[in-house]
Amino acid sequence: DVLLVKETNANKINVGDDVVYLGAAEQYDGMIITHQVIDIKENNGELEFYTKGIANNTPDPVVFSSQLIGVVQAKIYTLTFITNILLNIYSLYFIVVLPIIINLFFREIHSKDRKERFLEKRRKEIQEEQEQEKKKEQKSKEYNTKRKRGQITDTKQKRNSKKTKNEKS
Repeated sequence: DVLLVKETNANKINVGDDVVYLGAAEQYDGMIITHQVIDIKENNGELEFYTKGIANNTPDPVVFSSQLIGVVQAKIYTLTFITNILLNIYSLYFIVVLPIIINLFFREIHSKDRKERFLEKRRKEIQEEQEQEKKKEQKSKEYNTKRKRGQITDTKQKRNSKKTKNEKS
Protein backbone atom coordinates (compact mmCIF):
# COMPACT_ATOMS: atom_id res chain seq x y z
CA ASP A 1 0.00 0.00 0.00
CA VAL A 2 1.01 3.60 -0.55
CA LEU A 3 0.52 5.47 2.68
CA LEU A 4 0.79 9.06 3.82
CA VAL A 5 2.73 8.94 7.09
CA LYS A 6 3.29 11.82 9.49
CA GLU A 7 6.19 11.89 11.91
CA THR A 8 4.59 11.94 15.36
CA ASN A 9 5.87 12.23 18.91
CA ALA A 10 5.57 8.84 20.62
CA ASN A 11 3.59 10.42 23.51
CA LYS A 12 0.80 11.38 21.06
CA ILE A 13 0.27 7.87 19.71
CA ASN A 14 -2.88 6.11 20.93
CA VAL A 15 -4.18 2.56 20.95
CA GLY A 16 -5.88 1.95 17.57
CA ASP A 17 -3.47 4.16 15.60
CA ASP A 18 -1.74 2.60 12.61
CA VAL A 19 2.00 3.16 13.01
CA VAL A 20 4.96 2.70 10.72
CA TYR A 21 8.14 1.46 12.34
CA LEU A 22 11.49 -0.11 11.54
CA GLY A 23 11.48 -3.76 12.58
CA ALA A 24 14.34 -4.81 14.84
CA ALA A 25 13.55 -8.30 16.03
CA GLU A 26 13.17 -11.76 14.51
CA GLN A 27 11.76 -11.92 10.98
CA TYR A 28 11.03 -8.16 10.95
CA ASP A 29 14.66 -7.05 11.30
CA GLY A 30 15.39 -4.14 8.92
CA MET A 31 11.87 -4.13 7.43
CA ILE A 32 9.49 -1.19 7.43
CA ILE A 33 6.28 -2.41 9.07
CA THR A 34 2.82 -0.84 9.24
CA HIS A 35 0.63 -2.30 12.01
CA GLN A 36 -2.04 -1.20 14.43
CA VAL A 37 -1.20 -0.32 18.04
CA ILE A 38 -3.09 -2.72 20.38
CA ASP A 39 -1.45 -1.66 23.67
CA ILE A 40 1.00 0.91 25.05
CA LYS A 41 3.06 0.40 28.20
CA GLU A 42 5.77 2.40 29.92
CA ASN A 43 8.90 0.60 31.09
CA ASN A 44 11.71 2.52 32.86
CA GLY A 45 10.51 5.82 31.34
CA GLU A 46 10.40 4.49 27.77
CA LEU A 47 7.18 3.75 25.89
CA GLU A 48 6.69 0.24 24.55
CA PHE A 49 4.19 -0.25 21.76
CA TYR A 50 2.47 -3.56 21.17
CA THR A 51 1.30 -3.86 17.59
CA LYS A 52 -0.45 -6.43 15.46
CA GLY A 53 -1.18 -6.69 11.79
CA ILE A 54 -4.87 -6.66 10.90
CA ALA A 55 -4.71 -10.12 9.32
CA ASN A 56 -2.26 -11.54 11.89
CA ASN A 57 -3.37 -13.75 14.78
CA THR A 58 -0.36 -13.01 16.98
CA PRO A 59 1.05 -9.68 18.13
CA ASP A 60 4.40 -8.36 16.91
CA PRO A 61 7.51 -8.13 19.07
CA VAL A 62 7.63 -5.03 21.26
CA VAL A 63 8.23 -1.79 19.35
CA PHE A 64 10.20 0.95 21.12
CA SER A 65 9.87 4.70 20.56
CA SER A 66 13.23 4.79 18.77
CA GLN A 67 11.88 2.43 16.08
CA LEU A 68 8.84 4.55 15.22
CA ILE A 69 8.74 6.36 11.90
CA GLY A 70 5.27 7.88 12.16
CA VAL A 71 1.50 7.47 12.19
CA VAL A 72 -0.51 6.63 9.06
CA GLN A 73 -2.59 9.64 8.00
CA ALA A 74 -4.14 8.22 4.84
CA LYS A 75 -3.93 5.42 2.35
CA ILE A 76 -3.54 6.73 -1.21
CA TYR A 77 -5.72 4.27 -3.12
CA THR A 78 -4.91 5.49 -6.62
CA LEU A 79 -1.16 5.19 -6.12
CA THR A 80 -1.64 1.84 -4.38
CA PHE A 81 -3.59 0.59 -7.41
CA ILE A 82 -0.97 1.89 -9.86
CA THR A 83 1.87 0.42 -7.80
CA ASN A 84 0.18 -2.98 -7.64
CA ILE A 85 -0.31 -2.96 -11.39
CA LEU A 86 3.28 -1.97 -12.11
CA LEU A 87 4.64 -4.58 -9.73
CA ASN A 88 2.68 -7.33 -11.45
CA ILE A 89 4.62 -8.56 -14.49
CA TYR A 90 1.48 -9.44 -16.47
CA SER A 91 -0.10 -6.07 -15.82
CA LEU A 92 3.12 -4.38 -16.82
CA TYR A 93 3.06 -6.36 -20.07
CA PHE A 94 -0.54 -5.40 -20.90
CA ILE A 95 -0.25 -1.77 -19.81
CA VAL A 96 3.21 -0.92 -21.15
CA VAL A 97 4.62 -3.46 -23.60
CA LEU A 98 1.47 -4.39 -25.53
CA PRO A 99 0.42 -0.77 -26.23
CA ILE A 100 3.92 0.00 -27.51
CA ILE A 101 3.77 -2.98 -29.88
CA ILE A 102 0.28 -1.97 -31.09
CA ASN A 103 1.46 1.62 -31.60
CA LEU A 104 4.46 0.48 -33.65
CA PHE A 105 2.21 -1.81 -35.72
CA PHE A 106 -0.21 0.99 -36.59
CA ARG A 107 2.63 3.40 -37.31
CA GLU A 108 4.07 0.90 -39.78
CA ILE A 109 0.69 0.49 -41.49
CA HIS A 110 0.21 4.27 -41.60
CA SER A 111 3.73 4.68 -42.99
CA LYS A 112 3.02 2.18 -45.77
CA ASP A 113 -0.27 3.93 -46.60
CA ARG A 114 1.46 7.29 -46.72
CA LYS A 115 4.18 5.87 -48.98
CA GLU A 116 1.59 4.29 -51.29
CA ARG A 117 -0.37 7.58 -51.47
CA PHE A 118 2.84 9.44 -52.32
CA LEU A 119 3.77 6.93 -55.02
CA GLU A 120 0.24 7.04 -56.50
CA LYS A 121 0.31 10.83 -56.58
CA ARG A 122 3.73 10.77 -58.24
CA ARG A 123 2.51 8.23 -60.84
CA LYS A 124 -0.42 10.51 -61.68
CA GLU A 125 1.90 13.51 -62.02
CA ILE A 126 4.19 11.56 -64.35
CA GLN A 127 1.20 10.33 -66.36
CA GLU A 128 -0.15 13.90 -66.68
CA GLU A 129 3.28 15.14 -67.78
CA GLN A 130 3.46 12.38 -70.40
CA GLU A 131 -0.05 13.22 -71.66
CA GLN A 132 0.86 16.91 -71.92
CA GLU A 133 4.02 15.98 -73.80
CA LYS A 134 1.98 13.81 -76.21
CA LYS A 135 -0.46 16.69 -76.75
CA LYS A 136 2.43 19.04 -77.54
CA GLU A 137 3.89 16.52 -79.97
CA GLN A 138 0.47 16.03 -81.58
CA LYS A 139 -0.03 19.78 -81.96
CA SER A 140 3.45 20.12 -83.39
CA LYS A 141 2.76 17.32 -85.94
CA GLU A 142 -0.58 18.91 -86.87
CA TYR A 143 1.07 22.28 -87.30
CA ASN A 144 3.85 20.84 -89.46
CA THR A 145 1.34 18.90 -91.58
CA LYS A 146 -0.82 21.99 -92.15
CA ARG A 147 2.25 24.02 -92.98
CA LYS A 148 3.41 21.49 -95.54
CA ARG A 149 -0.02 21.55 -97.17
CA GLY A 150 0.15 25.32 -97.32
CA GLN A 151 -2.71 25.85 -94.89
CA ILE A 152 -0.42 27.80 -92.59
CA THR A 153 2.18 30.30 -93.71
CA ASP A 154 5.14 31.29 -91.71
CA THR A 155 4.90 34.66 -90.04
CA LYS A 156 8.32 35.54 -91.47
CA GLN A 157 7.12 34.71 -94.95
CA LYS A 158 4.06 36.95 -94.47
CA ARG A 159 6.24 39.83 -93.30
CA ASN A 160 8.65 39.35 -96.20
CA SER A 161 5.82 39.23 -98.71
CA LYS A 162 4.30 42.40 -97.23
CA LYS A 163 7.68 44.14 -97.48
CA THR A 164 8.10 43.18 -101.07
CA LYS A 165 4.54 44.34 -101.87
CA ASN A 166 5.22 47.68 -100.16
CA GLU A 167 8.49 48.05 -102.03
CA LYS A 168 6.74 47.41 -105.36
CA SER A 169 4.14 50.08 -104.71
